[in-house]
Amino acid sequence: MLFFMLNMATYDLPLAIVFSLITAISNGFGFYLQKKGLSEMNTEGFSFIKFLLAAIRNKKWLAGFLCVVIRIPLYVYALDIGYLTITQPIANTGIIIIVFLGMKYLHEKLGKREIIGVCLLIGGIFAIAFTPPVYIDNPPNAQILQGLVILGVIMVCAYIACIVLLFMKKRAISLSFIAGLSMGLAAILIRALAITLQNPPINSGFLDLHLDMRVVFGILHNDLVLESMLAWGAAIFLILYFASVIPAVNSGKLTFVIPVWMSISFILPVFAGFFIFMEPTIPVLVIGIIACLAGVLILSQVQAKMEAELSPKSTQENEK
Repeated sequence: MLFFMLNMATYDLPLAIVFSLITAISNGFGFYLQKKGLSEMNTEGFSFIKFLLAAIRNKKWLAGFLCVVIRIPLYVYALDIGYLTITQPIANTGIIIIVFLGMKYLHEKLGKREIIGVCLLIGGIFAIAFTPPVYIDNPPNAQILQGLVILGVIMVCAYIACIVLLFMKKRAISLSFIAGLSMGLAAILIRALAITLQNPPINSGFLDLHLDMRVVFGILHNDLVLESMLAWGAAIFLILYFASVIPAVNSGKLTFVIPVWMSISFILPVFAGFFIFMEPTIPVLVIGIIACLAGVLILSQVQAKMEAELSPKSTQENEK
């Protein structure tokens, strides 16, 4: 089993893989329950706030939303004890659950393309999980900060481009890019926070409640300012993800929106893992990541089809 021999007290790659898989499964079930709930509602023309007020009254949608939210602490802990190049690809494999549940709901069989996508995801997971051990060190905080600054400049340009697209009434593509960028950046900042807490002079992790409170309020007390900024930044991007992904999925061509959002949230953290956090570029690991990405892109088309079938509009048309 994959085990990078680094700081045995704070790193547990097998456990990180397990938590990432639980995160993926929870996300898959949550998404499906949300779409089942939406299929029973008519929210066409609703504002975002009015949509949420209507959705939380639906038990299926609310249960699905809670599944998606509850996975976040597990995902955060997986990032604390693992690596972006491991946790992020595996955490995105929940699309397998979505596909199988969708096939059951739509009473369809898996085609050749879907079978290839499932095989690629499963093969990618095994390749990642059985990557040979490698000895590495955490990059220093200064190096991480430098990498984040460069990434920040690039992301500011990307968000400006998204806003321009939004003003050009390209709502679907703009929101899908914002959702993908926001989820990817949240993962990167969480991982950066985990490393800065593990590095000297702190040498700790997220499970220290006293330290967690210092991080949360640090920016107000001039204490652990960098760590506090990383934590609040991650929280803001997670909120932005949830605020953009729901209208993104409901606002355009799903066969485009879903692959864009999922691929960006997949690729961005992986690149950060390699180039900012200096995680090892082992051939087997890279092959596993590429296989997972290819599987996600293939199966996202199936997810998009399920989205269309489970949308309230489609349900109403089928009833007629």
